[in-house]
Amino acid sequence: MKTLDLNVDIGEGFPCDDDLLQLATSANVCLGLHSGSPELTRRTFEACRAAGVRIGVHPGYPDRDSLGRRPATRDEIRRWSPLMVDSLRAWVDEFQPAYLKPHGAFYNTLAESEEADDLLIALMAVCPEPRLIGLDSTRHRLLAVGHGWGFLREGFADRGYRADGTLIPRHEPGAILKDPDRIKHQILDLAPKVDSLCLHGDTPGCLGYAEFVIRVLRDAGYQVGPSR
Repeated sequence: MKTLDLNVDIGEGFPCDDDLLQLATSANVCLGLHSGSPELTRRTFEACRAAGVRIGVHPGYPDRDSLGRRPATRDEIRRWSPLMVDSLRAWVDEFQPAYLKPHGAFYNTLAESEEADDLLIALMAVCPEPRLIGLDSTRHRLLAVGHGWGFLREGFADRGYRADGTLIPRHEPGAILKDPDRIKHQILDLAPKVDSLCLHGDTPGCLGYAEFVIRVLRDAGYQVGPSR
């Protein structure tokens, strides 16, 4: 029986974090820059520990107006880099994250171009266990392999994919999947190919969606739990 991890983006100030931690097996904790606050970050890390959920860090561009989802310029990335590295360094010794998952536009940029590579390299240098979670058929894997980091293959049951394996941007048609049959089909298609499926804490009805994902996986013979 294959074990499949469920990771959830939390610590961004949305209301269902504690309930999602009862369903997820890994948590990508916002570091208080693209959303949230340092106080919320600490509470979230501590809630992950209490729930026995594997801790990951989820750094995003400090562009709060877009929740870190607006593509950044090279100058912005260069200017934000020290702030993002310092925000990660503040937490790693105490909470020992098991992996790093870039957030939003940072994640998408890394999948498609070299503009944010130096920022990722600087962040990974701070991590006690440099392991990246990302899209297998994109530059995410190439970056991990090229730098000797661990790599976890991630899938999105509720997001549309382009032919090249990258995600359809949220503002484009087909970016967010809502039809249960289509989501079920995508879960079953992705499950043999990934190590972890992502659940979004800011999705309306996220708890029902998370329960649906777990039910589909278990009906298909999967055990839900941390992978690798």
